[in-house]
Amino acid sequence: MALILGQEYPELYAAVGVHSGVPSGVATDLFSALMTMSAGPADGRGRRANARLRTSNVVPTIVFHGDADKTVHPSNGEAIHSRSRQRRRGGGAMLLPNDRSTKTRTRARPGARAVTRTHHSTGGIPDAELWVVHGGGHAWAGGSPDGTYTESGGPDASREMVRFLLQQRLNGATPQPGHQTT
Repeated sequence: MALILGQEYPELYAAVGVHSGVPSGVATDLFSALMTMSAGPADGRGRRANARLRTSNVVPTIVFHGDADKTVHPSNGEAIHSRSRQRRRGGGAMLLPNDRSTKTRTRARPGARAVTRTHHSTGGIPDAELWVVHGGGHAWAGGSPDGTYTESGGPDASREMVRFLLQQRLNGATPQPGHQTT
């Protein structure tokens, strides 16, 4: 839902966060939704051939997905991330201008999973992040062990999403004093 709202109302949302989700616009009925969840997007980029998407309205996006998710195929997270890095002009896709990209992998430690984080930024502000939780299933990363569909090992998805979202500004507004993140 966050992706749909970000696409349809980019004037209202500076960024979105997704955890274990499916790209918007890839399913047109129950069967195609179930196929996308289990096998990933049809074309690998997060769109069906007949999907009507407002791709010029992609907002900065942070994505978390476990690479052992048996409910929503991990390629869905990759497709969301890939699409969040593109803007459309004249019908063609192009990567964000001046995109700086880094990819880091952390090792598993006792009680925590290994993570690969891909970070893209323009001018020091993140445009897109993908967090792949190695061995993670269909559960919120960094959640309470007492919760349902949560996994305490791995990164704290809530903290990282808040960090990412607080760095974004709607319509290029400059950050206000006291709203900086570390």
